[in-house]
Amino acid sequence: MQVDFDTPAEKPPEEEKIDYIDLEIDEPKEGKAPKGSYVYYRVKLVDGLLALRISVQAEYGDPDLYVSNQPNTPRPSMDEHVWSAVHGRGARNKGAESVAIDPAHPHFKTGYYVIGVHAYGADAKFTIEAKEEPPASEAKRLASEEREKKGMGGAGMSLASQDRSNDPNAKLCDNCMNYVSKGSYTMHTVTCARQNWRCATCAKVMRRSEKATHTHCPVCAKPLDQADLDKHLDLAHRQVSCECGAKMEPDLLPVHRAEACPLRLVVCHYCQMKVQQQSLVEHQQACGAKSTPCERCGKMVPRKKMTIHLAVDHGINPSLAGPQSGAMGGGMGEGMGGGGMGGGSIGRGPGFTPVSRPPAHDDDAELARALAASRGAAPIADDMESIEEQMLRQVMEQSEREAKSKQSSSSSSSSSSSSSSSSSQPGGGAGSHPCPYCQKPCPTYDALLNHIGECPKAE
Repeated sequence: MQVDFDTPAEKPPEEEKIDYIDLEIDEPKEGKAPKGSYVYYRVKLVDGLLALRISVQAEYGDPDLYVSNQPNTPRPSMDEHVWSAVHGRGARNKGAESVAIDPAHPHFKTGYYVIGVHAYGADAKFTIEAKEEPPASEAKRLASEEREKKGMGGAGMSLASQDRSNDPNAKLCDNCMNYVSKGSYTMHTVTCARQNWRCATCAKVMRRSEKATHTHCPVCAKPLDQADLDKHLDLAHRQVSCECGAKMEPDLLPVHRAEACPLRLVVCHYCQMKVQQQSLVEHQQACGAKSTPCERCGKMVPRKKMTIHLAVDHGINPSLAGPQSGAMGGGMGEGMGGGGMGGGSIGRGPGFTPVSRPPAHDDDAELARALAASRGAAPIADDMESIEEQMLRQVMEQSEREAKSKQSSSSSSSSSSSSSSSSSQPGGGAGSHPCPYCQKPCPTYDALLNHIGECPKAE
């Protein structure tokens, strides 16, 4: 006898240990990183109401920050990270990098944050620091209150446009696009035109001394310092390759790996094991064909048919809430004499055994009966009228005949009329009720229901 065994799952490889440098809040640390390499730090955020700001000040070189708090990114890098600060070495940056992690961010949470400091283009020496600060919304409110304490600013460019756009005593400067007091507008415009310059392409306002080095990315039109253009093109627009062979820009790689990569791990519907997306269909076809015992009756059923088996044979449909998910009863009240037709299936009195369904010829017919049964409706038969529909029709016809018989029982001739009506019932003898499976006559409908639960042909 040949027995097939499932191939045991391979032992996952041991995770490589990463030596993090612990970083405490408000305690700066000096560090060094060789050209093109990373140094990893770890800081713990305890207060979930405060934002976390991580900054690095370069002594020499060009250090960049990459931060993550996701378990699947233990080594944040330029290709995989959640937050980053990759400003260049232009005149406006002065060697400082800073990233703010605000509570409004969807990935914000308390716990450990891993920081990767990357030395771009040359060896780097730096000082790294982590601080807690009010969230952006709170900081904006505090700044607004501070301006109010100072009397809404004074002359010049003290307030942004949105702060005084409705102020009748303020006027918009066409050069810096800030509102200034009307009394000082003339003096402001002269000074502003001499000191500030606004780019016609990006509308960015800067000092005139920075105009010569101001430029834009030819790919995305981002405003940049001329010294930072090459680094921006390298980090933002170079083509990187995924393990599956697809090429794209670095910013698109995390989304591709999470949602589109054929090598990403997904969970099998049947065994809950993680497999690659590209092999999921083949795996589930083989996995779904394997038989497992039903928890209710112990019958060996293929995994892909277990839901149908539970719905057809046990009246359980997990996709439906309420009593229908546990049983198919409740259709006509508490029992056969419990009132109207209700939800659809025949009501079950005490001791009633549900009628077994005929075997299906194909999966579609079996699925149709399962859906009908789970909704409390009469099952769909393979060929003609279903067994429960036959019983329901006979019960309703008999109920009508008995009602008419009771109305006429007061007259002296009601006995003969009732007897004549009874003799015309299907099944031959008077008062007989034939079994829809074996046609055996039963004296009453209660006897018919009890017989159906034990009828050998009903199996």
